[in-house]
Amino acid sequence: MSDKWCNLKCRVFPIMQYPGFPQTYSESALLSLYDNTNFTRSFVFNFPPNIVQGSSSAVLYIYGDIVGPSLTGLDQLIQMPYGCGEQNMINFAPGIYIRKYLDVSRQTTPDIAAKSLNYMNSGYERELMYRRSDGSFSAFGNSDQQGSTW
Repeated sequence: MSDKWCNLKCRVFPIMQYPGFPQTYSESALLSLYDNTNFTRSFVFNFPPNIVQGSSSAVLYIYGDIVGPSLTGLDQLIQMPYGCGEQNMINFAPGIYIRKYLDVSRQTTPDIAAKSLNYMNSGYERELMYRRSDGSFSAFGNSDQQGSTW
């Protein structure tokens, strides 16, 4: 393979394999810039003494949202509500909270917006089927002895 730029604007590098076993080390830090406009944070890397020359590397990830790295693909958790009142709420409520988070973090795409709105409307309409004559709700509607507003 040539070492020229490919169509995807990526550079081709030879794969280097080193003897031994890969070891990783991770360190996290919360950097708050609310009080200062300038901030310095140093990280110290202590590599083992028997490291293979040229095999060490460091990667730095910076996220503007403290929960960002743990919530990737969150839109995949938005599901169509189904089943009895209780099962419906198990899928209905999380979709609302997920959509709210995606809106606030500006991650909502038009597809996610349409899908979540459709699912919320369906879940709400479905939940109304479990509304009792006294205005409360029950997993099985009026067939239960009592309902709840929670």
